[in-house]
Amino acid sequence: MADSFAFIVLALLALVLTAQCSPLLGDAPFVNRFKSTGPSDVDLDTKNTLQKEILDIFGVDHRPRPSMFYREAGKEISARKYMVDLYNSVTKNKLESENDDETDVIFSNTTTNDSNAVNADTVVSFVNHALIPRPNASDVDGAYYFDLATSVAYEDILASELRLFRKEQILSNRARQRYLKIKIYQIVIPRKIYQLVETQTISSDQTGWLVFNVSNLVKIWKQVSGSNNGLLVHCETEVGLKLSIKEAGIVDFKGPPDQIPFLVSYFKTPKTDDILVEQVQKNDDPHKRSRRKTRSVPSLLQRYLGRNGRKQELPGPSITGARFKRNNNDRCRLHGLYVSFTDLGWEDWIIAPEGYPAFYCHGDCPFPLGAHMNATNHAIVQTLVHLMSQATIPQPCCAPVQLTAITVLFLDDQSNVVLKKYQ
Repeated sequence: MADSFAFIVLALLALVLTAQCSPLLGDAPFVNRFKSTGPSDVDLDTKNTLQKEILDIFGVDHRPRPSMFYREAGKEISARKYMVDLYNSVTKNKLESENDDETDVIFSNTTTNDSNAVNADTVVSFVNHALIPRPNASDVDGAYYFDLATSVAYEDILASELRLFRKEQILSNRARQRYLKIKIYQIVIPRKIYQLVETQTISSDQTGWLVFNVSNLVKIWKQVSGSNNGLLVHCETEVGLKLSIKEAGIVDFKGPPDQIPFLVSYFKTPKTDDILVEQVQKNDDPHKRSRRKTRSVPSLLQRYLGRNGRKQELPGPSITGARFKRNNNDRCRLHGLYVSFTDLGWEDWIIAPEGYPAFYCHGDCPFPLGAHMNATNHAIVQTLVHLMSQATIPQPCCAPVQLTAITVLFLDDQSNVVLKKYQ
């Protein structure tokens, strides 16, 4: 009889294992009852392993090493300041509304016409590299070059923007008109062929940041090898009189650090780069899971309970009363765990945050598993098998069913500032 019972339970276990993997326990009532854990010293091997795992989550295969200039003096550069403001906007929105889709607010302050930008989970800013020697370079007034190389993995370019700063400028008599035209050209062949990308007409007294949609141009640069010869900014009056960049008040790479031009692109990272992919499938509807559990759990327990609800003796090792009177402090719950980027030695390339509360689930899940524990079918069956063969089958344990997104701002190998949202 015992052998037949064991076979049936193991068969049930195999069936559950073929279903979609789901966590054992829900976030209630454990999510708000956690014990904090203080920092502890770890050996070098453990630290290296932890670093590698976090780098994998970040979507980079090695520790970025940005230049010393961008780590220190680069704090005042326009691209970095913009990304810091963007990061602050993300985290502020997260605190104000934990349940809303943050991406709708993350990119609400962009002026790109590409609505796909709101779906991006990675943003990279590229600074102008006009002083870097390169083949076929153009030294024409208004020529800009942005190296789009980055060590961050991504799949799709959703949108890209060129940002230029126009300072207050006293126009010469020949340029004193109500409006100015700013045109962006792709440099197809330096000094020979230019392709118009976008035109904006602005008031002659307009100052501040000007934003141009260059999404299609950046896609061409990424898709066609060797096509990135830079872009050209052309200024003229409303009647077509050409103006130099300086005459028009456009700040170039020689201007104040917080006003120099930069490019910002919005990307979609590969699915495998998301934290939740390996743990919780996005299409796992907890309500459907609850309905499935409601139908199947009574039939499973009916094998081990009498019709009058009294517990019957199970084959295998006996169960003592002490198992059911275990201290509540040992029950499964959320525990505090803080990951410090400074302790990992990463403060030179991670701009924000200084660390994050990771937390972890730990504790006993004693039999019987109550309804408040939100146990899955697999957990119930594993509990029963564990009661039969404690030396072979481990006791089930609690696991998270929902993880909070984290946004990280960091420098890559090319000293580009990267904002990455991990779901």
